[in-house]
Amino acid sequence: MIGPTLPTPDYFDTEERSELSEAGRELVAILESLGITELDDMNIVEPCQHAPCRGTALNLGNLRVDAVRDLVAKLKTLAPVDP
Repeated sequence: MIGPTLPTPDYFDTEERSELSEAGRELVAILESLGITELDDMNIVEPCQHAPCRGTALNLGNLRVDAVRDLVAKLKTLAPVDP
C-alpha cells in the first residue's frame, strides 16, 4: 500500500512569509553583530482573518524590563549624538 505523498517543507510558506523570514534573518544577524542578543523570542505572525489585520508580521518577542533596558542602552551607544 502506497501512502499519500507528503508536501515539500515550504508547503505553508507564502511569498510574503518568505520575504519576511529573509529580512528577519538579516535583522538578527545585524543585531547580533552589534551585541544585541535579547531578541531570542522573535517569530513570524500570520495575519488573522479580521479586518484590522494587515499582513504577516515579525514579532520581536516578549521582553522583560531588564532586557528592554539593556537593549535601549546598547542602541543608545550606537545612535548618533544630538548636535
